[in-house]
Amino acid sequence: DNPNKEVLNMLNAKYIIDLNEDGTALIKYKNPNALGNAWFVDSLQFVSSADQALNYLDIFKPKTTAIVDYKYSQYVSLVNDSIALEEPIINLNNYAPNKLIYNSTNPFTSLAVFSEIFYPKGWKAYIDGIEVEHFPVNYLLRGLVIPSGSHEIVFEFKPKSFFVSAKIAWF
Repeated sequence: DNPNKEVLNMLNAKYIIDLNEDGTALIKYKNPNALGNAWFVDSLQFVSSADQALNYLDIFKPKTTAIVDYKYSQYVSLVNDSIALEEPIINLNNYAPNKLIYNSTNPFTSLAVFSEIFYPKGWKAYIDGIEVEHFPVNYLLRGLVIPSGSHEIVFEFKPKSFFVSAKIAWF
């Protein structure tokens, strides 16, 4: 069984540890194909279950394609599949364990994939300060539809349980 090495790229694995050719020692090498913290895709592969998404990981190219469950299709209905003359750009500008800030510029409404595990409980997504829905793509990562133009994207961990506990403690 030979796993799809593209999955390591989508997980932004910057270094890979493997056995040398004769299998006697471990070697570390830099992965030049790691996709980075976030990127835009130009096609979608819809699936109807988590099992189907997991199976599709064996054959897909995460640099260009995102795997999306049909139940999230309403979020990607605005994605434009036109050919862009300019390359869309998305960069991580600020990282903290509970807050990530990105800037993006894209010519069309597009789906961005973030090399971060999707965890819905407590994580909020904002585009230019307005809360928006994000959803799982590629079985385990975050996806977000970003409108055309230049935007600030923020993911922030704000669990309700923390704020309820803080209010109780304050009283």
